[in-house]
Amino acid sequence: PPPPPAASVSGNGLVDSEGGAAATTTGIRCHALVYHGGYCSRADSLASYREMNFEVPRHQGHNVPWSPEPSFPDKAEDDKKALFKKVGSDCVVAEGFAIGDKSSVKKSVVGKHCSVGANVKIVNCIIHSHVKIQDNCTLTGCIISKEAYVDKDCALTNCQVGLKFVVEEETEAKNENLVEDD
Repeated sequence: PPPPPAASVSGNGLVDSEGGAAATTTGIRCHALVYHGGYCSRADSLASYREMNFEVPRHQGHNVPWSPEPSFPDKAEDDKKALFKKVGSDCVVAEGFAIGDKSSVKKSVVGKHCSVGANVKIVNCIIHSHVKIQDNCTLTGCIISKEAYVDKDCALTNCQVGLKFVVEEETEAKNENLVEDD
């Protein structure tokens, strides 16, 4: 039989998915969705977002909504072997990934079309799509947002780098939010 419809709760009562949402005075709404099997997670803080991303490699191929294929889906077998020497088995790396000589990626999740220069060390990071990291950088415990650019000779530890942010050459930062000023 099909699963029961999702229900929502408004500030003053339970309403089924078929209609009649009562007016709310608090503006608080809670939604529930019945999910049968697979992987499901919720991120409501930066810490839970980080943990959720690091669950990806542990669940690969076991009732998950993403492909059970290994990293580097767009690479030939010979290229994959060379990349696996630089990228740990505890990582997930999307298509279009490029990495320079003497660089390594460990315990990280890397989005589509990212490039990593030479002599770069990346550990425990979440790197969104279209990020460029130049030569001689060390990133540890960072979240790098989409289209960010990390210039050469940078050392970032436990930092969050904002959307399209440019980290200037030789930046050393720890526990900082690097974002554009409004």
